[in-house]
Amino acid sequence: MKIVYVISNLANHGPVQALLSIVTGLQKLGQDEISLLTLSDPDKDTLRRQFVRLGVSVHNIPMRTTCDFYALMKVRYLLLNGQFQIAAATCIRADAVLAIASAGIGALKTVTTVQNVPAEDLAYLYPGWKGRTASWLHYQILKRYKNRIICCSNVVRDHLRERIRADGRCILNPVVAPVLGITDLADKPRIVYAASLTARKHPAEALAFVMATMAPSSFLFQVFGRGPLEVHLQETYRERHEIAWCGFTDNLAEIFAGAHAYVSASRSEGFPLTPQLALIYGCPCVLSNIPQHVELAALSQFVYLYRAGDQADFSRALRSALQADRVRAHHEGTVLRKKISPESVACEIRKFYSSLSK
Repeated sequence: MKIVYVISNLANHGPVQALLSIVTGLQKLGQDEISLLTLSDPDKDTLRRQFVRLGVSVHNIPMRTTCDFYALMKVRYLLLNGQFQIAAATCIRADAVLAIASAGIGALKTVTTVQNVPAEDLAYLYPGWKGRTASWLHYQILKRYKNRIICCSNVVRDHLRERIRADGRCILNPVVAPVLGITDLADKPRIVYAASLTARKHPAEALAFVMATMAPSSFLFQVFGRGPLEVHLQETYRERHEIAWCGFTDNLAEIFAGAHAYVSASRSEGFPLTPQLALIYGCPCVLSNIPQHVELAALSQFVYLYRAGDQADFSRALRSALQADRVRAHHEGTVLRKKISPESVACEIRKFYSSLSK
């Protein structure tokens, strides 16, 4: 098949990382010709090189707005002349552009991948009426795709069934995870937070609850990620030397292999990639009890859920995680790696694409 993926940009965030893993799997299968179309200025495409190294043809058509008529015609020309069987979008902007530009191209099957619950995600991104308006628009766009929707979790699939009566296909995002051996853990517990420092992720709760649970100077808390709350949090905890502010890293695999626990207080996800990576390396996860985390807990006994906002329940969960059997956790992680490997997920995606072209 000839496949073109349409996405706003190739910045280093969750949906792009998920797409990179999907393309990695498809390229390993070696049965498709894959192209990529980005809709923003190339200077935002921090992961562009990774896609190019996979042998993907990357096109760029910058768009000021989704109503940019000239750019839409360029997108349509690419779709018409590329002889693609499948065009797949990710994110509200790409969903809208593909739905408009592909109108009337009968031989082309359009697909979208929904990586979040729009009403939740856009409410955090655009507070107030802007978020409500953006989510309403996204739902109207998604109706154009009908049943040609891949959902990253059962939670997202069920939400879209209820909200817009769309019967999407649940296919978990793949995770690229190099094979590492079991790492000897340090005597002092090492706890990891790895997510953006934004309101949706509730890093303040994760920090406060870890500090309240652990005795001073008895642990190391590594915080990976950046965001608008970073300066405030660093100022709040400037005297707590147990916290290491680590910024971004491309090497979470080795971090998780040597960590005692991963924590997340997130209030909204599509289906969380970072906890899956932690579990693959045998690192127990302490997660807020949002539906997406509950769904992940069904895949691993080393997910310890706590009631969001409940410090005592968090402390219980964290203590249980720190006492987990790491040998068993590592073995279970090996099983999970195979289930969500890029090749396994790529096979499921190809089956879905093939079913549309019949």
